[in-house]
Amino acid sequence: MKDPTSILRNAAGLVLVAMSIYGMGCAVEAGDVHADLDEENLGEAVQGAAGYPGTLNHLRYQVLHNHGVQHTTRALGAAALANQSGLLTSMPYMPAPDATGPMAGARVEYLEILIGCALPAGTSVRDPAHITGYLYLFGTSTPLYRVYAGEIGLAPDWRTRGLTTVEKQLVTACVLQRTNRFGEEVEIMLEGNHPAITRTEADKLLYPGIESRAWGNMFDSTIPLSTTNSELDATDAPFNAYICHETASCPTGVPGILRQCDAMDACGFIYLGNCTDHMKYCNYRWLHNLPAPQSCTQFNYNILASLKEADTVCQIPPGPDPNL
Repeated sequence: MKDPTSILRNAAGLVLVAMSIYGMGCAVEAGDVHADLDEENLGEAVQGAAGYPGTLNHLRYQVLHNHGVQHTTRALGAAALANQSGLLTSMPYMPAPDATGPMAGARVEYLEILIGCALPAGTSVRDPAHITGYLYLFGTSTPLYRVYAGEIGLAPDWRTRGLTTVEKQLVTACVLQRTNRFGEEVEIMLEGNHPAITRTEADKLLYPGIESRAWGNMFDSTIPLSTTNSELDATDAPFNAYICHETASCPTGVPGILRQCDAMDACGFIYLGNCTDHMKYCNYRWLHNLPAPQSCTQFNYNILASLKEADTVCQIPPGPDPNL
């Protein structure tokens, strides 16, 4: 990583420019001072918001399962994520930046997680459909677009080509593990079959609460969507998401760990019980040349989520669980 002071130097320079522009009767809207930082520094400034090797878990499962979101996901995975200027492709079915109601904030919430899982730190893309302000200079206005920074790096080449099947499974598993049952923000560590999430023993000591494994492939799902068939129920799960628990779930009646999706009827995932038992089931079918279900064929690219010790205590969430 670069000397962190380089970020401060760039930011300081931009502030001076903004002040000078303001003095000429022009302005940059609040919150957009970072817009002209080069992509590499911007990625370094925001990646690993929870602190390496941790990441944040806060995606609402209602956003994940939204049919417009999943229509967009399938389209994005089939091609390069952005053009040569780093601009995201058109996303007509994605909730709008100014959406209200249950999908308020969904666009940023989802793309932040999806792109953070896929792209590595130091890279970013911009959403031309989400203008956050304008830069006025010498009578000309330039739109400032919402920036999404890479963080984990499970599909580093997605900016320039479509995803491979393995990348689709890894990114899906990452998004699943960053989904939160209660919409709360909890710090987790991800571990799996990829160099970007291979952990040392020292890392594991920081996150001793081994919680769950999640896997699937939302990009290649063929489940019909309400975006293309208005007669379909838009609340039906648009892809098969699998999860199993490594440690016991909280007692019945106690909603539990604030991020918990590894329980029956939680987060819209297919809950398969204890991970060890599921692995034994899959191994038995393979050893005896029996047909293996999708929950077995995609299991190789599951991702394990672990928690800090302070977050492993079963507790009543701050708000009602819509599943109870």
